[in-house]
Amino acid sequence: MKLLRGFTIGVCAVYTLMFLIVVGFRLVFPHELEWMTGSVLDHVERIRQGKPLYAAPTVDWIPYLYPPLYYGLAALIGKEFLGARLISIAATGIQAVCIHRLSVRTGASRFWSIVAVGLFFACYGYTGGWYDLDRTDSLFVALALVTTVVLVESKTVGGAILAGALLGVDFFAKQQALIFIPAGVIALALIRERARAVAFGATAAAVVLIGTLWLDARSHGWFSYYIFKMPAAHGITWRLLYPILIRDLGRGFLLVTGTGAACVFLLREKGRNLLFCAMLVAAFLAGVTSRLHIGGWVNVLQIWTSFAVVATAVFATRMELLAEKGPLAGYVAAALCSLTLLQLGSIAYDPTDEIPDSQLARGMVEFESNVHRLERRGEVLVVGRGHVTHARHFQMAALVDVIQSEHGAPSDLLEALRRRRFAAIVDDAREMGSKADPLWPPSMLEDLPDVREALFENYFIAERLEEGCLPIRKHAPAQPRFVYLPRHARLEGMSPDQLKQRQAIEVALADHRTVLAVAGRTPEFGRDEIETLAARVQAGEPPPLGAN
Repeated sequence: MKLLRGFTIGVCAVYTLMFLIVVGFRLVFPHELEWMTGSVLDHVERIRQGKPLYAAPTVDWIPYLYPPLYYGLAALIGKEFLGARLISIAATGIQAVCIHRLSVRTGASRFWSIVAVGLFFACYGYTGGWYDLDRTDSLFVALALVTTVVLVESKTVGGAILAGALLGVDFFAKQQALIFIPAGVIALALIRERARAVAFGATAAAVVLIGTLWLDARSHGWFSYYIFKMPAAHGITWRLLYPILIRDLGRGFLLVTGTGAACVFLLREKGRNLLFCAMLVAAFLAGVTSRLHIGGWVNVLQIWTSFAVVATAVFATRMELLAEKGPLAGYVAAALCSLTLLQLGSIAYDPTDEIPDSQLARGMVEFESNVHRLERRGEVLVVGRGHVTHARHFQMAALVDVIQSEHGAPSDLLEALRRRRFAAIVDDAREMGSKADPLWPPSMLEDLPDVREALFENYFIAERLEEGCLPIRKHAPAQPRFVYLPRHARLEGMSPDQLKQRQAIEVALADHRTVLAVAGRTPEFGRDEIETLAARVQAGEPPPLGAN
């Protein structure tokens, strides 16, 4: 049995070491690791420059639908990726400390408390490799765990006020913090700590309300629009329930079991551990409902898994205690270790898949060089990446959120397209032949009907970027593949089908040029000739030699 336990701890140590190695490489990587993080730096930059973060959506700026705490902290550290990632890494360390502390506090054995921390680091791959990204998730979860530690360990009204204040602040990291307020209040009321329940709930609500009113006053109401109305427009997509149950929760079978069993044990014990149980349930609901949103990525499960690893330690310890005086004690302990090893194996990941290599770095540099080359013509709009162009603009995810919230596309964006304000537009596109994922939001300008018409009428596809310079480490729904240049004159009187046909011809011509260039051959026509050639082909003339 000692050998099996030692092996389990060893596997946990390997996962922890893998995490540290991956983070060591990614921390100093000077480019985006995920398709939204470049624009996270744009948020940080605006704060450092004293510009408003939440304002009416325009072609020049649309914020993400997240509160400002993470951006503000990152702005205090610096304007580069390093500072933002350091916050996430520090938050990850705080989570690990809280997980061990909560495990011990809720009665887990020393062995299982250590395993809980190991499971946490093993979940790095399971939740999408998000712990150290320049995103708000790790900070949000860390504050939720710290709140839980304070709530569980304190017995005074002052402790409840501190926990409420921390949770209120956590709302300004991510809105899902709100679900923990009623959970904590109900749990405190059930264990008859009514004064603490009132103090906790009132403090958390006051911090959220006062902060929201202040930010609304500074932004003329736009803070509430982005933080409340835009997320509500995402809604719940029940079609995702089956893959979540099978793929996500199925892979985390021991974490699911631990969550359910720990709730049963802690509810039966009717002690102060009920506080942790309530926060665990809230975390599970927050993670699963977020995953059910269209565009909800697996990273949202992190709020649950960071609580579930504690629940797993509680479950395993209680099972061992139930069996310790019986003839099956050794078998139960061995079975629990075996299940843990099986769980660790089911969420295994290849660390090299998470580490940015030199080829990726070269591709990012090449992409930025292409953008800077285009900027010699004038202002360039890149919709799928942030912090790349000299003049900052919205990121595609933010634009889609605005449109889906019934606000529609910013009028000045449509006007900018009609006036051909941009010298070039780099639009995202899916791989050739692939179709849009119905469970993912629109990811390219041509996915948006009103934007598509203005784009096709006033810009033509002049270039397809080489695939080698497009990838980023994290999955993106599309990549910035096509370069649009202004037409000499607006296309008038064409139906949507005719516009789409013209664009398809331009895609084929641009793709042909790229294929020849990669092969070391000289294309028969220049990119600036594509507009004229596409018009001739649409009129019935044969395409240039080799184009199709």
